Amino acid sequence: MNYEPCPRTRPTKSSLTVELSTSVQACRQQNVTSRASLDCRLPRVGVRARDSARRGDTAKPPGTHPDALRGASLLKIVDLVHITNSIRQHHLVYPTNGNSIDAQALATVNISMCPEVKAGHRRANSAADAYLKRGKDELALACYVAALSSKANFPPALYGIGETFAKKTPSGFELARESYELALKHWPEYVDARIALGDLWATSRGDRSRAESYYRGAVKTRPGDALAWESLAQNQVEDGRLDEALKTYDEALEKVRDAPGLYYSRARVQEKRKQYDACVDDASAALKRATEFGQAYHVLAKCSAKLEGPDAPTESDLELYFRQAVKLEPEYAEHHLDLARFLYEMGGSSKLREARAVLDDALNGSLDEKEQSIFEVGAREFEDFVASRTREL
Repeated sequence: MNYEPCPRTRPTKSSLTVELSTSVQACRQQNVTSRASLDCRLPRVGVRARDSARRGDTAKPPGTHPDALRGASLLKIVDLVHITNSIRQHHLVYPTNGNSIDAQALATVNISMCPEVKAGHRRANSAADAYLKRGKDELALACYVAALSSKANFPPALYGIGETFAKKTPSGFELARESYELALKHWPEYVDARIALGDLWATSRGDRSRAESYYRGAVKTRPGDALAWESLAQNQVEDGRLDEALKTYDEALEKVRDAPGLYYSRARVQEKRKQYDACVDDASAALKRATEFGQAYHVLAKCSAKLEGPDAPTESDLELYFRQAVKLEPEYAEHHLDLARFLYEMGGSSKLREARAVLDDALNGSLDEKEQSIFEVGAREFEDFVASRTREL
């Protein structure tokens, strides 16, 4: 079957053949807040993955060699003794691989576990970033401390320790907080540390007011940082302040015009506000700037399906959008579930086998544990929907 998009300002068919790029340069250009670009960023442990490369950020902490910036969010490091005392004070335990290691002091961490312990502070820290990204937290901690042992004031290590312990909240909350705050003390312009503090307070303490103060500080510090705006607006969305979030996105897009992630997120706010025309326009704007943005195709499909009149898309248009979401970003359960439901709603029993094949493909695909849980709930709901439809017939 040949699918052609309807004439409205939507993606062209030629754009659908572009393969997803995971290069740092592509991330700079696209600025997409999507797991499809995981290869070009260090994990944002609190809420969302992010790094400076994805937003084209070239700011460097004082005294940092350019090689230390490659593919990682950086920070300012401070007094190791202070952190050591902090861990003792809060009696933190650092769990790994189902066990627990006593981490009452960073000085007790066995840095010999780090294969790059004798390679210098930059290589040890780069290795720690890589281990953290792969979920090898024990090795990451050892290498961050090895970097500190080699150079006490090296920027990346404190932030890395904060990221590592942020994964262990609530027990790791205080150490993560102090690490980020010390990063800001020694480098007030460090935007990632402000965002990390906002994430920490929002997710670990539910204090969205305090989180917002950090996000606003990030926006004020660097108005051209798309992810600082994204963090501020999403905090407002999650607090139920949709109109305020919309104004934040409007202001953000005046400062950062070519950020597809911001257009996509504003489209989602418009969807929540049931402003479907505006949602379609923003999703299309995102795809114009990042043609392989699967999540944007997904929200385009959902909002387009709500349109009526001359601007309403054809069924072929909608199927194309849903399929592109699955093709480009199959790691999202919702993409598979919504395509399956769309096929069944449009074709009834004649499309049921095809719809179930979509779900089978998802089961054999790349869903992580969280998405797998979402998928299982959605798959049961789909079968209930099919059974309800069958009874009605």
